[in-house]
Amino acid sequence: MAERPPLIHPKMKDFLPEQYPDLCTIQELTEDTDEWGETTYEWQNLAGHIGLPALIAPSGGREVKQDDKTYTVSDFYISLKGYYPGIDETMQAVVSGQEYNVLLVEHASRQTRTRLTVEVVR
Repeated sequence: MAERPPLIHPKMKDFLPEQYPDLCTIQELTEDTDEWGETTYEWQNLAGHIGLPALIAPSGGREVKQDDKTYTVSDFYISLKGYYPGIDETMQAVVSGQEYNVLLVEHASRQTRTRLTVEVVR
C-alpha cells in the first residue's frame, strides 16, 4: 500500500506562523570549578537552539504528597518547528521565562518537527 501524503504539506507550515506562537530556548547543564575548587553547575543556552519557534500545550499533571510537603507536577508538550537531533533528556526548555525539564524527545517521521515531553515542578 502506498504511503499517504500528509494533509498539510510540510513546506506549507512555513506560511502558518501562528502555528508556533512561542519561542523556546534549549539549555544544557554545564559544570565548572569556582575559585575555591568547588564544582558548580549552571544552565547555559545550547548553541543553535535559541528562540526556536514553538507551540506549548498542557498534557496532564499530578499532585505529590509527602509527609512534610505537597507539590504539583505539570506535564506539557512543546512542539518545535524543525528537526533538532542535538536535544536530549538531560536538558531543559525555557518558554516565556518558565523552565521545563525535558523528559522525552520525539522527531516527526519526515524530520520537520521535534516534540518534547516536559514537566515543571511547583
